[in-house]
Amino acid sequence: MAARATTRSPARRSPATGPARISPPRPAANGDRPAGDPSIPDILRFTTEASGDVPEVRIPLFSIDDVVYTIPAEPNLTIGLEASHLLGESADPGIGATRAMDYVLTEMIGEEGYAALRRLRTVSRAGFQKVSAICMELAMGALEDPKGGSAGG
Repeated sequence: MAARATTRSPARRSPATGPARISPPRPAANGDRPAGDPSIPDILRFTTEASGDVPEVRIPLFSIDDVVYTIPAEPNLTIGLEASHLLGESADPGIGATRAMDYVLTEMIGEEGYAALRRLRTVSRAGFQKVSAICMELAMGALEDPKGGSAGG
């Protein structure tokens, strides 16, 4: 039986100097869909600017000598995205997991809190595992849709 040839559309590549810039389609008169070609998909638009001065809500996680260390109640999903990237970036899964855990703990507890935890000679394996599990669960859970499944999917 002969193999059937398939053709694929070539992938759009951006120049080596940076991401491809796409001119935004003109909005329709009603603002719902771009005017012109109906096959143009809606484009998700993001901005690098924060959407207001909403203070981060933090919750206590552990204390050392009556100094309380906190984590974000609702971590930014970029923590989980970066952790996922670090997990997949390494050829050795153990190294990738270690780098991802280090990143998440630093971002969640803060540099000072994570340094204090690393220097704590009396921390138990169970205590550390609980702290790291809570941080990873919150950070990676930020990537999931509240209704179940992954965000954006």
